[in-house]
Amino acid sequence: MPSNVFSYGVDADQDGRINLFAKADALHSIANYLRGHGWRPGMDRDGKHRVIFGYNHSTVYANTVLAVAEKLKDRNRSRP
Repeated sequence: MPSNVFSYGVDADQDGRINLFAKADALHSIANYLRGHGWRPGMDRDGKHRVIFGYNHSTVYANTVLAVAEKLKDRNRSRP
């Protein structure tokens, strides 16, 4: 991501700079990068895997990111 900060970085906290160590900037920048590389709402798992794999050419990495995302989604569903 650091090499792509000029193309995909987002100043989400609107402090006048893109700081990838600031949570809001980092999350929005990653989302912007993924969208710019083919991520679309409603994608199936294979499509998501393809986009993540394009970022990091590791099947283990892509599978881990998707598994963690699924666990976070499940955890948020079970909260009141």
